Amino acid sequence: MAFLVHKMAQIEAKGRSVNGDILEGMSFHMLEWQYDEHLSIKAVLKLPEKQFLVKRDDLVDFIEWKYHSVVKKP
Repeated sequence: MAFLVHKMAQIEAKGRSVNGDILEGMSFHMLEWQYDEHLSIKAVLKLPEKQFLVKRDDLVDFIEWKYHSVVKKP
């Protein structure tokens, strides 16, 4: 977390960008997914191809759901 706080401070000093904000948000969602799955990205990359494809799609779906669920909230 300290690394991310430091990185955010550097970004703010240089000026924020939409792309940077989106990537930062995606990073937190990826960490959330990894925590919920009890699975690191390194472990996902070592899975057999069939299992890898399932987990990859799960991760992408999770991040997409997170972004769209915020828009749908009143």
